[in-house]
Amino acid sequence: MRFGLSIVALTAPAFGNSALAQEKKLEAADRSNLELNFIVMPIVRDGVLENYIFVLCNVRMQDVSQADFVREKHFLVRDAITKQTSRNPIPAGKTRNSYDTGAISRAITTAITSIKPGLKVVKVQLTKVEFMGR
Repeated sequence: MRFGLSIVALTAPAFGNSALAQEKKLEAADRSNLELNFIVMPIVRDGVLENYIFVLCNVRMQDVSQADFVREKHFLVRDAITKQTSRNPIPAGKTRNSYDTGAISRAITTAITSIKPGLKVVKVQLTKVEFMGR
C-alpha cells in the first residue's frame, strides 16, 4: 500500500507539469492570434468596381512577439491592406455578391508581411464578410 501511494505521489507532479505546460502552450497560441476588424476592400468584376466588402478576420502569427508587433502597428496594417487591395482588388465570385476568399487571405498576408521583414502569418480566418448596401 505504501508503495502504491509513493508512485501516485511521484507521478502526480509530472502530470501537473504536463498540464501546466499544455496550458501555457494554449495561452501562447491564443496570444499569437489577433483580430482585424472593419477592413474595407474593393470587389471588381472584369476590371470594373462592383462593390465593397467589410471584413472581420482572425490572423494567427508565428509567435506572440510578432502578434504583439502587429497589434501595436495595426494602423500600418490597415494602411498596407488598403494599398494592397487598391493595387490588386479582390475579384468577384461567379455569382452576384460573392468573392474570392483566397484573394482576401493573400491580400491580408501580403500586407502584414510587407510591414517588417521576418513577420510570418500562419493562418487568416475570415470571421465575417459583409457587402456594402446599395
